[in-house]
Amino acid sequence: MPAISYGQQGLMPALESGYLAVSLGVSLPFGGPTGVGGAWLQGQAVGAVGTAAQNEVATLTISGTPTGGTFTPSFTADKVYTLPAQAYNVSLANLQAALETYIFGAGNVVVTGTPGASYVLTFGSLLGNRRIGGLFSATHALTGGTSPNATWARTTRGSAGVFQYDAYSQASNNDVDGFLKYDYLSDPTGARVTDAGVASGQPFNPAIWIEGIFYASELLGLDANAYTLGKLTKKAGGQFVRLI
Repeated sequence: MPAISYGQQGLMPALESGYLAVSLGVSLPFGGPTGVGGAWLQGQAVGAVGTAAQNEVATLTISGTPTGGTFTPSFTADKVYTLPAQAYNVSLANLQAALETYIFGAGNVVVTGTPGASYVLTFGSLLGNRRIGGLFSATHALTGGTSPNATWARTTRGSAGVFQYDAYSQASNNDVDGFLKYDYLSDPTGARVTDAGVASGQPFNPAIWIEGIFYASELLGLDANAYTLGKLTKKAGGQFVRLI
């Protein structure tokens, strides 16, 4: 029988011989896919992270023992969020206040460490127990010392636990566990925006399809490896993909 599509606003699992797609609410990284940023697009392939619930920790290291100048942290999500230039030895409290004001929202990050050497960001409150996606970066005009620099590292990857998902990639996920049901934007200022453009507050759990038959042309982020791991199969002619 011909495939009959159903659903709304784009991604349409196919109804074939009475086989209905099944969806589930999950946690996606705040700020977009890990290390990339940007809005989550409908049809994006996602996989389970599989780590216990824990807060994300990111560390900004000021190396080379500068004696002056500034550094400018940024976070790329749906757009680039950039702090004003910070003094090379800005206090922990002042950097935390700037991060809360310009990027992550009040109370959602705590900064510890050693001014002028390292700034350790521990996420909590509305951003507690979840992955922080997007891209941390920094430019600098540091002076003195020996080849001073400002660099980021993710010290601990956050997770919401069993329902934490991230964009599928062969390097970081074992398999494809679902496809995002609607476009989804997580706003670093504290609101989470659904496909309908309504700020829903945090945390919000966007829906993914976890089982069904889908139009292959509407699926994003797949590679050849995705079809060798047991959950995805191509239907005859390659027009449909089945997720089991």
